[in-house]
This record gives sequence, structure tokens and C-alpha cells, in this order.
Amino acid sequence: MEKIFNMIKDIPSFCQWENITIPEWGWSQDHKIRFVNNNQSLIARVSDITHYEEKKAEYDNIVRLSKININSPKPIEFGVCNGGNSVYMLLTWIDGVAVEDVISTLDASLQYELGVKAGQLLKAIHDSSVIETGTDWGYVYGKNIDETIAAYRKTGIQINHENAILNYIAQNKYLLSTRPQVIRHGDFHVGNLIIMPDNGIGVIDFDKCCPGDPWEEFGGIVWAVRLSKQFAKGQVTGYFNGQVPEEFFKLLALYIGEYALGHVVHALSHRPDERRDSIMANTDFMSAMFDNFTTHIPNWYHKQ
Repeated sequence: MEKIFNMIKDIPSFCQWENITIPEWGWSQDHKIRFVNNNQSLIARVSDITHYEEKKAEYDNIVRLSKININSPKPIEFGVCNGGNSVYMLLTWIDGVAVEDVISTLDASLQYELGVKAGQLLKAIHDSSVIETGTDWGYVYGKNIDETIAAYRKTGIQINHENAILNYIAQNKYLLSTRPQVIRHGDFHVGNLIIMPDNGIGVIDFDKCCPGDPWEEFGGIVWAVRLSKQFAKGQVTGYFNGQVPEEFFKLLALYIGEYALGHVVHALSHRPDERRDSIMANTDFMSAMFDNFTTHIPNWYHKQ
């Protein structure tokens, strides 16, 4: 902790901080410090100064989203500390527990209700940030698909139903060209969603905000499905206010198909000790959602 204190002691308000703790969660490379200042619970996120531009963009997105009615960290301050070697942001603390930690223990109707709230929150984020990039999404994501397939083939692993996935992607890539783009959260999944004390849903960690098809953001729903099909169903229903277009499911299957191939690459590069049967189990789970890509309607979704 002394090392972290030396990094942040020149933040102007540091001398007023109380109840300082270091949270032990998340995959971000930021140093995180929770504290109280003027009876307000806050969090400081500190990064190396080489990340200044991306952290400024992240903070600017938090500022933008603070103007809409969602439960998310509110901006307090952005600046440079550690004698110019680090960049920091101060944000309000979102109190509650991560969805992934408790959702499977809750009543099924509450799981669904919380999923609806998560979908409504995501829709609000997307509706607030429609952009014109001047670049066709089919071209952008088409390149991503090609790179994923090439990297997957280099792994030497052949997942079950590989041909079905590749055929489905090839047959439905045309749908990408008509898609609008927004500034997405970029990492919207049950680990970054918070159940608040009043059973509201909050979202944290905006370090992966990026432009793209808003529906591609649903790729992370595969991890929600593992814990609660009711939550996953609620998220889709809430996002579309109960009127889910069939094209959404066609694109969801495409994105999750590409995600299954990319999961192999990511697992081997970031977790080289992970057993291959574990990787196969994850990709089998994704394929099974779409009856091994013989349908585009996921097996966890059905109309009320």
C-alpha cells in the first residue's frame, strides 16, 4: 500500500481522504483505491502516464454518460499525479454486489426483473451515443472476422461444430452492412453490472468504450446465460421493450459464433495453462445455445 500512497499523495484532495482501502477485484490494470471524502464514497483509478489519452477518453465518456439517467460512476476529477508519471480519475463509488456473484441465488422472477433493468440501462447508453463514423460496419467487422478465423486456424485446435459456425458466419455476414454505430460500453457483462441496495442495476468500468454495432455488445451475454437464463432473457426483453426483431437474433448468433472462435485464441494467448477440454467445453456451450448453429433463436429465449 505504501507504493500506491506514494503514487497518489500529490492528488490535491489526498490529505482529506479517509477509510482508504484497495479493492481486490477486476481485470483492469488500473490501481484502484476506495476512500471517503466529505462523507462521499469515491474510487480513484490510477494508470501510467503513457495511457493519458485513452484514460482521458474514458473519463470524457463517463462525463457524457453522467448526463443521462443511469446508475454509473459519476465524474469528480481528472488529472496527473505521481510527479507527472501517472494519470488519475476520481469517481463516485457504486455501492452493491456484482451480478455474477449473486444472481443464481435469487428468485427466478427477480433474476428476470434485474435482467430487464440491465437491458434498459444498456439501451439508454446506446441511445445517448449514436455516431456517424463514415465507415461501413460490415467492412470493419468483416476484417475482424477474417483475422479471428486466421488466428483460430493457427492454434491447431478444431472445435466441435466448426464447419457449422463458419458456414453460419459466411451466410449472414451481409447483415453487418446495414448496422448503425454507437459508442458502446465495450465490456457489458455480469462482472461489470452491480445490483444496488434498492435492486437497481448499475454499470462500472468504462475503459473499453468503443464505436460499433450496439447489438454486438450482447456477445458478453454468454456469461450471463451460464448463471441465469432468466437474467439473459430479461436483458434482451428490456433492451427491446419486449419487441425483439428477428434480425437481432440472427446477428447475435453471428457474433457469438465469432466469439467462440476468438475464445480459443484468447484462452491460449492469455491463459496458456488452461486445459483444452475446458476451452472445448466453453465453445460447446456457445454452440449449444443455437442448437449447434442450426437455428438463430437461442435456447434460453422464448416469448412470454
